Amino acid sequence: MLGWQIRKQGLIAPKPAVVPRGYASCWTNYNKEIKIEMTNGNTLLIAFGIVILNIIIDHLFAPIGLILTPIILIIVSFLIAFQTYKIKPIWKSILTFGLVALHDIGIKLYGGGSHDIEGQLWVHMLLFIGLFPTFGILLTSILRDGNESVLNLVISALIFPILIFTYLHFFSELGIGRHYW
Repeated sequence: MLGWQIRKQGLIAPKPAVVPRGYASCWTNYNKEIKIEMTNGNTLLIAFGIVILNIIIDHLFAPIGLILTPIILIIVSFLIAFQTYKIKPIWKSILTFGLVALHDIGIKLYGGGSHDIEGQLWVHMLLFIGLFPTFGILLTSILRDGNESVLNLVISALIFPILIFTYLHFFSELGIGRHYW
């Protein structure tokens, strides 16, 4: 028998189809493909869940969530930058800032241990270690979008650092004096 005849009779599993962008693909035992659509809502929900999970981990197992801050920020920014579709770059910057600020607020308010100036320095150091790759990922995503005007791309690239600077200016000492034992 020829290869196509064997495949036609079902003796060999068919070649996997090309999965469109935004779908996850999985083959079952019965050669049926299951497609899970990764919509923008699902992606944002996963990113939000990762941030909340790390805040809970930091509350229960004090230094672990804080140490994971750069990794969490990189994962969240990657999800927003490259796994969302048809979202304008300005909104990608705002969503990324929102999740970064939510993570920082959660760590500062609900992190385990005593919150003093030295602890705030550790929080800010790990935040900035995570912010540099986060901004690089966001900038890469913004510059890859060829459908926007140059002005929108410049605004999108500048809005994230401006929002981070404003947030840290007003809330850099958030959570000092709290004790969770």
